Amino acid sequence: RPCIGGLGKVQAGNNLSLLSKGPIRITLLASKKDSVLSLENNVFINQGVKILCWKRINIGDSTIIGANSFLLDSDWHGIDGAQPKMGPIKIGSHVWIAMRVMILKGVTIGDNAIIGAGSVVTRNVEKNTIVAGNPIRQIGSTTTGYC
Repeated sequence: RPCIGGLGKVQAGNNLSLLSKGPIRITLLASKKDSVLSLENNVFINQGVKILCWKRINIGDSTIIGANSFLLDSDWHGIDGAQPKMGPIKIGSHVWIAMRVMILKGVTIGDNAIIGAGSVVTRNVEKNTIVAGNPIRQIGSTTTGYC
């Protein structure tokens, strides 16, 4: 069952699909009322996905998020007394994020991009590119994205 917790705001467009055969956990940091998770139209989130939103995560139209993927816009803990580092995540339209992908703070993923299974995304991904690995590297390109 989907689990959405915290005091932040979830904005969902039309036709949001959450696969209900496994756990989907969306956590908005309870002490941050200004946290915003924005899901555009026709977004599909598979089982086991965790989205931890401290400040802002935007997911564009017709994006697919594969099973057991993890999105977090903050380090959640500071080091040596410093505040945690954070940065918004922006995922474009018609993006395919394969299973077990981790997307970290401050990343922008362009339209029609494809992220290979098991990838760790720590930097921006240009539109119409296919990336994979840890750390990610470009392994191809596309003109229209997934089908």
